Amino acid sequence: MDKKNEKRKKLENPTADKHIAENLDSNSFADIDTIDMEGCPPPKAIPYDVLVSTTPPNVSMEERLKDFKMDKDGTLKVACKEIRSRQKAAVTGLFKRAAVKLLEGKNVVGMSLPINIFQPRSTIERIGDLFRFFPYYCDKAAETDDEIERVKLLTSALVASCQFQMNQWKPFNPLLGETYRCKFDEHTELFFEHTSHHPAISNYYFKGKKWTAYGAILYNGKVRPNTVTLFSETWSTLQFDDGRKLTFNWPWLQMGNFLIGTRKIMMTKLVCVKSEEARVKCIVKFNKEVKKKMLGLMTTYAYNEVHGAMYIYDPEREKSMIKKKFYDTISSLSKMSDIEHELEVVSGNWLEKLCFDDKEYWNAKDFELGKIHVPAKDCLPSSYRYREDLIWLHYGDLERAGKWKDILEVQQRKERKIRNKGTKLRELKSGKKKKGFFASMFKSNKS
Repeated sequence: MDKKNEKRKKLENPTADKHIAENLDSNSFADIDTIDMEGCPPPKAIPYDVLVSTTPPNVSMEERLKDFKMDKDGTLKVACKEIRSRQKAAVTGLFKRAAVKLLEGKNVVGMSLPINIFQPRSTIERIGDLFRFFPYYCDKAAETDDEIERVKLLTSALVASCQFQMNQWKPFNPLLGETYRCKFDEHTELFFEHTSHHPAISNYYFKGKKWTAYGAILYNGKVRPNTVTLFSETWSTLQFDDGRKLTFNWPWLQMGNFLIGTRKIMMTKLVCVKSEEARVKCIVKFNKEVKKKMLGLMTTYAYNEVHGAMYIYDPEREKSMIKKKFYDTISSLSKMSDIEHELEVVSGNWLEKLCFDDKEYWNAKDFELGKIHVPAKDCLPSSYRYREDLIWLHYGDLERAGKWKDILEVQQRKERKIRNKGTKLRELKSGKKKKGFFASMFKSNKS
């Protein structure tokens, strides 16, 4: 009787074995000549109709916040027990593995994160979520000649994108050369390519109805005790078909209690949108100062509120605010010391709405304005959808997904060494290799 029940359960709940492929896909990122696939067979590619059906749906802000709890100060705390337990187990396991490696005298650099905190999405695919309000707001911006109105509409699209940074499941880091192509509607198409691994850079090109957005996401982070700030260290461009351009940066995410305590998230620093031709700039700062206590030594903030201004700026004063490091430049811009003439006041809440002089431009209730990006049917052989680790996780086989993740990471490190070696050889042949300190001193003394 037990054997019959077991057989019936196997038929009702088939394992991931049915997804095993006979050979590696021709578009695989893996090098069959250098990897050992014993115990980790390759998976069949995800059918396109299945891939489209698993595209995250467009949901309301209430649905997005169901895994979080709002604190009195406006920060979001992770309330989902499954996410919290997996994150805690991942950190604990990581420290244990690091301790074992150190005791064995091995290097802990390049240690892999556990697969159970990942979601079957690539980072470049998930970044596509940040563009979901671009089709609506940029189409409206392209229809007007008012430069101030254009700045407002682009700013609205950027603040509305903050809600898509709340997801606590980790996407896969892009592999070098990995690509993503998708469509939001018949007029808008987005292209991504991961062009550099160290530093990590993903370039994008987004073609709209009468506009084009382009630039790069340069992944970086600032780590402090129990806090991590994630940001893109670049400026991007929105160009309209009439030739005029707007420059902007992406919102920054901060995660508190990263190692100890309940994970909490908030947006930090600012969003800056400017038109150099019209000398119009909009600064939207996160974390509004509420009041000061104890002779101004302590300040309390409303972390969910935004504030700022739209103004005519002085290009000469702006030059003094540009620093060597992008992080310092953004901090300097928050002082808005380049104001020549203020135009409008910015207010709102990054989870609710954005207003210019009390006129509402974005409201979270209008979530239908954000369009879903669907993977293109015709994709390059370098598409993220051919990654074995991502495919196995999609099929629910964590063990095989973890093994393939390790295989691809090892291969990436091996290929990086080959590239570095080739770079050094080219430098030696061309004579461009930098001389050492003592060698340069000897040469200068000799001369």
